[in-house]
Amino acid sequence: MTLPDRSELSRITFKRGAGEPALMTFAHPATTRAVRMPLEPDSPPAGHDAFDLLTLEGTPKDHPTARADLHAWAGDATAITATLPGAQIVWRPGRASIVAAPDRMEPLQLALVEFAFFEGELRQLEGEIDAVWPELEADTTLVYDVRAKDLERGAEIGARVERTLQRRIRFARIETPLLQTRPSLGSLAQDLGERLRDKARIESRMETLDGHLEVFEHVYEMASQRIGETRASRKEQNLEWLIVVLLAAEVLMLLLDLLWTLEV
Repeated sequence: MTLPDRSELSRITFKRGAGEPALMTFAHPATTRAVRMPLEPDSPPAGHDAFDLLTLEGTPKDHPTARADLHAWAGDATAITATLPGAQIVWRPGRASIVAAPDRMEPLQLALVEFAFFEGELRQLEGEIDAVWPELEADTTLVYDVRAKDLERGAEIGARVERTLQRRIRFARIETPLLQTRPSLGSLAQDLGERLRDKARIESRMETLDGHLEVFEHVYEMASQRIGETRASRKEQNLEWLIVVLLAAEVLMLLLDLLWTLEV
């Protein structure tokens, strides 16, 4: 695609930890910096931790083909469009574009970067949950039927419980910024964040993810409890058998001693 006149292409990469100056910094779910770098038009697509941004200075009226150009750049018919007074934004995971007057460009870019980061964190959690449904379905039998071979899976189930809790913590840490653009970015950024959240169905997706996490937590809590109870029961049974054996041995010793005494 040939870039429109007065346009600029860049890549926004989200990097964990401290480092060089950044366009934005996020505290949740872990310290992350949004770093902006120039991008060539023929560069390969951005990875999961970045997105490519096309900015075009001027109002949509100044660029009659702006809507078509922005959607062509997004390269996806499902890309969402947010229209504000004197500005238009197109977004999809991995790519976004903005046409706006110079005095509106910065707050819109920052709002878009913030939205893209937290939507990406939400999408990553959704992907992780989708990938481990088969594991959960295979582990549901542990809720009501723990066999001897299952007792050897204690460490494995414990690791899955830990990952489930970590996902819950990550979700809790991004919940507020997912639903609210930081106030310091101004009213224009607030408007864009609200429209992007609405069109990307953020609230609905959060409710769905919350329900999925509850299912995982419930199953693994019950499975862990069941494994613990079964292990304790096995230990009690072993102890009881040991006591029975010791008592039997003691009775046998007494009988042998009695027989010895009678023979003497």
